[in-house]
Amino acid sequence: LNEYVQEFSDPWKFKKEGINDFLRRRSLLNENTVKQISSGITCVGDGNSFICDGRGKYFVPGTSIKGAIRTSVLYHFLKELKNSNNENFRNDVVGKIEHKLKEYSKVKSAYINAKRQNNLQEARIKSREMDNIEKSFDKDIVENKFLNFLDDMVKKGIVKVGPNTDLLRTVKVSDSKIDEVRRENIRVICFRNNGSFYFGKTKRRDGTERQISLDYECLHEDTEFTTEILLDFELLNKFYPDSKILFNDISSLINIIKEFGESQWIEERNFFQKVPEIPEITEFYNQNISHPLLRVGWGTGMLGTTIDLLLDPPLRQRIRNEVM
Repeated sequence: LNEYVQEFSDPWKFKKEGINDFLRRRSLLNENTVKQISSGITCVGDGNSFICDGRGKYFVPGTSIKGAIRTSVLYHFLKELKNSNNENFRNDVVGKIEHKLKEYSKVKSAYINAKRQNNLQEARIKSREMDNIEKSFDKDIVENKFLNFLDDMVKKGIVKVGPNTDLLRTVKVSDSKIDEVRRENIRVICFRNNGSFYFGKTKRRDGTERQISLDYECLHEDTEFTTEILLDFELLNKFYPDSKILFNDISSLINIIKEFGESQWIEERNFFQKVPEIPEITEFYNQNISHPLLRVGWGTGMLGTTIDLLLDPPLRQRIRNEVM
């Protein structure tokens, strides 16, 4: 232990090498144990708590709501593009996503080969490259396509593109106070290709299996809370003068949010109608909910945090299986 503390008193050296390499060089771990440590094994756990402030009070962060609004706005813009010019959408969005997937798959193969050859330095490099490609999906494809929407104004010097003129800087969202939450026990349903399903299982750290049963704190059904969404018109006009922007008042912004929520609801309802063996879920989606709104927090899912609803199912599956 003293040798470890002495060697890694330099934070940079610890970041560069790590405990795995330290133990390997001293033959303190056998090969099988090292592989298990480096494989990134995770176990599904229980007891996840609802977010609280410093005084232990429950709340929904305004930043989480704003992130969901951002996804709604990007979805709306790309849906408009797809409906008006599907060929452009396929070239500029779908084509680039497919290119990114090929790039990711190539780097992932190199990462796996490096792991098999115990080339840890190369594996770390490829792991970082994979992370960068994941993060670049929205920035390089979705957001850049949105900026092209403003291209004419950028060329004329009317609009300056950059993080300081981000459209969502004009939207301010307050935190929402929550009085009470409850604990729910959640089981995970897994679907097979033939449409049948089973309740998911996971391995304990001792290698034995157990059914996945998650204990989470969540809001009561029909919980009411208030948040405040403000649109800074002065900032909006400063960033995008004389532009036909996606929204120019709170009402149009709320409609964009509702559109995205309703699209998710319809997609999921159609999916679960094919699984009549779970009547509770079918009944849930048959409710008369006039305007589904935002989804935030655990369980939002891939379709709630991306624009993937606009993509064909096979491409969605590739993204889910290869990247997520």
